[in-house]
Amino acid sequence: MEMRIKTTRIKKPRRETKEKLLSFYNSSFPKSQWSADYLDSFFRKKNKGVCFLAKNKKEILGFALGKIHRDDEDSMTLCALYVDPSLRGGGHGGGLIRMFLAQAFESGLFKKAIIHYRDSNDLRIFYEKSGFGKHSIVGEYSNGEKKHQMEILKENS
Repeated sequence: MEMRIKTTRIKKPRRETKEKLLSFYNSSFPKSQWSADYLDSFFRKKNKGVCFLAKNKKEILGFALGKIHRDDEDSMTLCALYVDPSLRGGGHGGGLIRMFLAQAFESGLFKKAIIHYRDSNDLRIFYEKSGFGKHSIVGEYSNGEKKHQMEILKENS
């Protein structure tokens, strides 16, 4: 299936787009459900949120969502990455990450990008291939799974 990745900044998402993003996220990450209000937080100006959509014609097949890190205003957190299961392994997730990093670093606002993942969704090798490093365990989720963190620094920062 051919897919073109399009950078999309959504300030006021259409209801259908928001419902699709929320459905993708909640079905992919059943241990970490999001509310509609939390999804809306990405589009509040103070959070400097970004949304990238992977689309084939008009259908959303993947997305990356990120916003300013709550404890470090020089960092942006990639909070969610989703690619339709039928497209995984085709480089689309890496493409979304590259777009996320370009936006984070080229804006001049951020010096570091951070990702988190849980034991049951071990993506360490995938994120390492995308340039992330400095793996650490930074806590636990409510179900007892370890919270892994990786980061990537802006070059020359």
